[in-house]
Amino acid sequence: LAVITFLGKTEAWVVNPEAQNFADFKIRELDLSAYAFNDGIPDAKNVEVINGRAFISMQQVDFSNGYSKEQAYIAVFDTSSWEELDANPQEPGVKAIALTIRNPLDMQIVDDHLYVYGMDYSSYVGGLEVINPSTLTSNVIYRDNAETGRIFNLTMVSANQAYAIDYAGWKNNSFKSIAINNDSVTITPVTGYENTYLTALGSDSTSNVWLGLGAIAADGDTPARQPGVQVFTSAAELSGEVLTTDLDPDKIVFLTKD
Repeated sequence: LAVITFLGKTEAWVVNPEAQNFADFKIRELDLSAYAFNDGIPDAKNVEVINGRAFISMQQVDFSNGYSKEQAYIAVFDTSSWEELDANPQEPGVKAIALTIRNPLDMQIVDDHLYVYGMDYSSYVGGLEVINPSTLTSNVIYRDNAETGRIFNLTMVSANQAYAIDYAGWKNNSFKSIAINNDSVTITPVTGYENTYLTALGSDSTSNVWLGLGAIAADGDTPARQPGVQVFTSAAELSGEVLTTDLDPDKIVFLTKD
């Protein structure tokens, strides 16, 4: 089974990816209407399944109020019964985990923990938050700020090492190394990849980091750059030449084959 989210709906679908027709495809709906605050839509974004539980992030962007980023949540469902678990007993009527960061963009599983990152383009309300999928508790290990930057894209290499693309402005990004030690984060720019157009991040099964490079037009002393992908080792060392592409890379995903 799989879970599909919809930004514009108050429910998610549990589906059978191997179904041959729609009647067998949609198994059930997961009700997220309890989180339809402000403009009436919870803005369900991403799903990760771990330890028999499905975690659904909800961005809570208020489209009727200047796209403001409101309190974000992650709803948790038991994948056996598909009942929502109460991860927030302190808040009556709300079962989901209340995130500290706003506008969650994506999440990844590393060492049986869920890493969630988010950001806003015009303010500093994002960062990196870790959820324990067994206890359903969360802990913020990084809050973005003007000095160290936002996390626009992230790939975890291990529980102690991650890489990120930050966002300073349109086509103004920097590639950064994130060292994580006992929930303390140190962010270091990777030399040569600062204040340029970066688009995507991914890591493969050998912990190489793949960085998407956006096309740059020639401007004065700045030479033109064809879009492509640059590969780095887990220690941020260059690994080979740029793999050029015709279009700007948007997402880098690695699939396993049996």
